[in-house]
Amino acid sequence: MCVIIYFRLVFCVFAILYSIFAFGSIDKVNFFGLNSYSNIDLLKKINFIFKKKEVSSNNIIEFLYSLKSFKFIKLSVLNNTLYVKFIELPIIKNIQVLGVKDKKYIYSLLSKFNIRIGNLYNNYSIGLFKKRLGIYYANLGFNNIDVDINVEFDSLKNTIKLIFNINTHKKPRIKDIKIFGNEIFHQDKLLKLLSHSKTNFLSWFVNDDIYLKGKLVSDLEIIRSYYIDKGYIGFQFTFVKILLSKNKKYVYIYIYVHEGNSSYINVVNINCDYLSVIEKVAIILRDILKKGQICSRKKIVYAQRKLMDYFYGSGYINATIRFDIAYVGKNTVNVDFFIKRKSRIIVRKIVFIGNNITEDNVLRKKIPQQEGNCISMHAVNLGTNEIIR
Repeated sequence: MCVIIYFRLVFCVFAILYSIFAFGSIDKVNFFGLNSYSNIDLLKKINFIFKKKEVSSNNIIEFLYSLKSFKFIKLSVLNNTLYVKFIELPIIKNIQVLGVKDKKYIYSLLSKFNIRIGNLYNNYSIGLFKKRLGIYYANLGFNNIDVDINVEFDSLKNTIKLIFNINTHKKPRIKDIKIFGNEIFHQDKLLKLLSHSKTNFLSWFVNDDIYLKGKLVSDLEIIRSYYIDKGYIGFQFTFVKILLSKNKKYVYIYIYVHEGNSSYINVVNINCDYLSVIEKVAIILRDILKKGQICSRKKIVYAQRKLMDYFYGSGYINATIRFDIAYVGKNTVNVDFFIKRKSRIIVRKIVFIGNNITEDNVLRKKIPQQEGNCISMHAVNLGTNEIIR
């Protein structure tokens, strides 16, 4: 049976190859240089891929290269025989990591990109590994790593030994950090908000002068939130410049901002399907957000939290509330609240678990929440605190 299948595959491949080469029929196919694939396995792949695909010599070579197993392929025809010569990619025989103490993550990252012993060596995977490794160390404060890869090639066995020599160097220190474009708030006030700081006499203890990319992203969000909470809804960063000194020991951080103008509330809109809900929400909001006052995101978030407390306390624990701020003039904005009340939840039963000493009826007296009533998170939390006392 296997013999019949093999000859059918060979016949299909001959038919494909006959359409490629216009100078006569092909009676025989010879593969040279295969180690990772057997002849029959490769014939199966060729037959399968070209059942529904246009056949050409370029397509076949392109397909064979797409297997990522060969670094050289040559087709030639002589005396009605097709000769296919392969030079396979070398197989990784050994991997060694030098220069760092914590090698566990390095090996796991190598494995993630299929750089393992027994796998084929692939330059593209090596490039991806180096890029991801750079991101990993940058998040740890090592912004100037060197990864030297020594490849020891055994031409007789077509195997290689990979030696990764990683030099993280010392973490660069922040020599200077400045903010440009700020006129409303003084630079010193803004810099105090940041977790980063230029080197000072306490830096050796708190390490606040080590530049971390992720940490800087958080610092920028703190500055942005500070402005928006003060009513500067149009605040934005023009750009952020990170400079590394020539000796790669120091970092300079320059932050450029556009503060914009104070924004004032024009109208507070409530979007909800229930009129009774809109009336109640309007009562809650009118003492927090008023027409003509500075639009502070901090106050809007506070108003959102008060609305959530109201719905959670009324049994609508699946309610969702979101808000949007939209400019309607140069310095005026509308604040829109979008409310989905959803279904009210009724408490069917209250069960106590783990109370081996105190009876259920004693604990039940401490909880304002009752069975058969709408759930109130305020009542549940109050009862929980009473029991803990």
